[in-house]
Amino acid sequence: MSIEALSNPSALPAREGFPKDVAVRGTNSRTQEQYTADYAALLATMDDLGLMRRRYGWYIARCLLLLGLYTTGFVALFAFTP
Repeated sequence: MSIEALSNPSALPAREGFPKDVAVRGTNSRTQEQYTADYAALLATMDDLGLMRRRYGWYIARCLLLLGLYTTGFVALFAFTP
């Protein structure tokens, strides 16, 4: 087997039960610091756009809606029984 075949996983023969285009684990050369820097940049962007803010109005509306639905279901449970 040549070096070119080892560097190109699609050139290797497919093993039974595995497709040829499956990525090989451990071939990524990025370091933990690079992943951390990418995550920090993503988090800063999300924070700048306001996507990390709490939405208290949404929480209250959702709780009230669910409470109303639970109450309606509970009342319907006993209202339609003989």
